[in-house]
This record gives sequence, C-alpha cells and structure tokens, in this order.
Amino acid sequence: MALGSFLTRVAGVASALAAVAPLAHAQPQRPQADTGGFVISDPLVVSKCQKCHARDSTGHMGRLSYLRKTPEGWEASVRRMASLADVKLQPTDARAIVKYLANKQGLAPAEVRDARFEMERRFMDFRYTGDAVTERTCRACHSVGRVMLQRRTKTEWELLIATHRGYYPNSDFQAFRRSGPSSDSAPAPHPMDQAIGHLSKAFPLQTPSGPRGRRRCDRPPWKGAGSSRATRSGAGRCSGG
Repeated sequence: MALGSFLTRVAGVASALAAVAPLAHAQPQRPQADTGGFVISDPLVVSKCQKCHARDSTGHMGRLSYLRKTPEGWEASVRRMASLADVKLQPTDARAIVKYLANKQGLAPAEVRDARFEMERRFMDFRYTGDAVTERTCRACHSVGRVMLQRRTKTEWELLIATHRGYYPNSDFQAFRRSGPSSDSAPAPHPMDQAIGHLSKAFPLQTPSGPRGRRRCDRPPWKGAGSSRATRSGAGRCSGG
C-alpha cells in the first residue's frame, strides 16, 4: 500500500474515532421532534436507561421511543448497552426490560414473516429486492434480515447509521464508502443517504400492522355495552368495545 493511501486511511479512522468520542462520555440522547414515538412508563426501564436516553415531560425517551424490534433484537440491544456503555444490570432486570420493550414496541407476525430466518438463525441465501443499494450497503457486514426486523423513524435510521460509523469506523472503508463519479457525470447519491431514504419508507416506525394499527378490533355488530378480544391472523392480539 502506498504511503499516501495509508496516511489517508489512518486520517479517516482518526476522524471517525473523534466523532464517536462524545458517545464514550454517555451524552444523553434527547427525544426527537418526530411524531409517533412511544411513551415509556416502566419504572425499571426509565431508571436504568434515562442516564443516556433522556426522558421528557411527555414520557418519550431519546432513541428508545422511536424504534420497534423483536424480542431477540431488544435482547441484543440490552447486551450491547451492557458491553459498550457499561450499563450494570442484573439478569432479572435485563429480562424484565426486554419483556417490557418487546411487548410495547415489538413487531406483528406480518412484519417478521419475510425475515423470520434471522430470528431462527437459519442460514440461507436471501437477497433483498427492495433496493439494490440498500441491500449491498447492509449485506457487506450483516444479513439484511436484521434490518428488516426493525422499525424506526427517519431520524432514528439516521442515528443508527451514525452509530455504525462511530463504533465501527472501518465501515467507512467498506459498506459506507463513497465512490467518485466519472468526469462527465453528476455525483451519485451517497449509499448511506440512499439507504436511509429507502429504510425510512420501507420500514417506518408506525405501520398498519404495528401496535397502534392493530390495537383495536372492528366494532362488533351487537348493541349495548361490551368488549371483545381476539387474535387476528397476521396482526396478533387486539381488543375492542
């Protein structure tokens, strides 16, 4: 490798490490301006997480209120916070936090159908056809199934990309690398920007199958007071009255 190229690479890594330096000091993540976030009311989640995920007067917490995952995804997040942010958790507390978040901000059966192989840890040659650039950008480091099992606001997808670049600076030389345009063409959209645009539309926080979309069943035809509970195929449990 030429010396100039090596020095350029080192400078890039140094810049990425400098960008993530504030994360090491646990700067609180403020609630977003995006609408549709989830109120987090569980005392255990609030007490263990609000040091880094600030909670506002409405009960929304930075980052946590603006994503949904499977139980396996929430478990991975809790493990990551314990290892990277040095969060001290007893096993019983960790399980309780995962249970609360998975119940309140989980995914419906219809939302996990195409990526169930990721939860089941099955090896298969899956190709995501929604967007070629997004597929290539994410697949360089992990299965696209991991991405498909999450729902986030656009701001949260942007923060996720920033977290990748901060914690894993080599990503700038792999999946997130910007290729220069030819001399007679306009600059192409950066892969990260294109991925964020696609993911925020394909996997938004709120969907018809999500917790708010499937919260109530259709009103039954009978008269008078009453309530109903049911399990709707592809949507999960719902209730109405």
